[in-house]
Amino acid sequence: MNFSIEQLQSFVAVYEQGSFSKAAQALDKHRTTIGQVISNLEDELAVELFERVGRTAQPTEDATLLYRYAKQVIEQARSFDKLALSLSFGELESITIAYTSFLPTRAIALVRKKLLELHPNMKVNFIIRNRETIREGIQNDEIHFGLVNIDDRSLVNSIDSTLVSNITFSVFVSKEHEVLQVPEDQRWAALQSMKQIVIKGMIEDSMESKVISSSDYEVVDQLTLALQLIRENVGWGLLPRLITYTEFKADDLEEVEMSVMKERFRVPMAVWSPHSKHLRTIHSEIVSVLLAYSEEVNTYAEKYYNKTNKKFYR
Repeated sequence: MNFSIEQLQSFVAVYEQGSFSKAAQALDKHRTTIGQVISNLEDELAVELFERVGRTAQPTEDATLLYRYAKQVIEQARSFDKLALSLSFGELESITIAYTSFLPTRAIALVRKKLLELHPNMKVNFIIRNRETIREGIQNDEIHFGLVNIDDRSLVNSIDSTLVSNITFSVFVSKEHEVLQVPEDQRWAALQSMKQIVIKGMIEDSMESKVISSSDYEVVDQLTLALQLIRENVGWGLLPRLITYTEFKADDLEEVEMSVMKERFRVPMAVWSPHSKHLRTIHSEIVSVLLAYSEEVNTYAEKYYNKTNKKFYR
């Protein structure tokens, strides 16, 4: 059975867009071309893929079974294409690293310091973006590396992904916050009616159902601003636990202990990049820096918690 990448791209586009016209627009082709490609594919497979209902294309049960495999083939073909093109490239003059807004700036600075040491003539640009924008930027060759949360655990075949750490978040308030006067078993219910400070990047990464707990919440762009607002007793918020203690020296904050919270909220972080020969080495170097940073923070934090008799959570 012979079918082309073009046929699979058209099939996936129609499946995702729900119509031949929208798929044609997405692929910059004429509607009749897409219709003919799908018809030829149906003939080759000897199955009906879509039911034409008005202007929509409803996938059949067979199409649903085939979609995931077609998607994987397209992603793998894209990876092959990018890797093949990369074989002729030498040292990069400039790279762009995108990262989510709730990552600690010290980790970013350590990455830049190591790259300066290893690649002194290479320019490194850092930008803050959400996960989906980073994914699109990598696929469009606008972003070389992404430091992102992979909380959804989705498989991305066209992106080289390496898990580097799990960031543990906990609820923090100022030492004057009224919730500290509430019994531990009632604190969570109380917080749900009090002002919450939410970091925008966590909403943009589709974690709003996990991080927004109060109906009265405000959104800020940066981790440092969220920290300062919580310090000023404007509201409460979820902050990265180890970083808050070790990097921000948050002696004026209080971690809220609650009997209903049996385990902390964790966000797995990874380094993303295209599958590319000339990026592979830099990818490994960034991963190495972040792994060392994570271990350093954990070691420092464990000593801090032992000294202050706090519970240690990685």
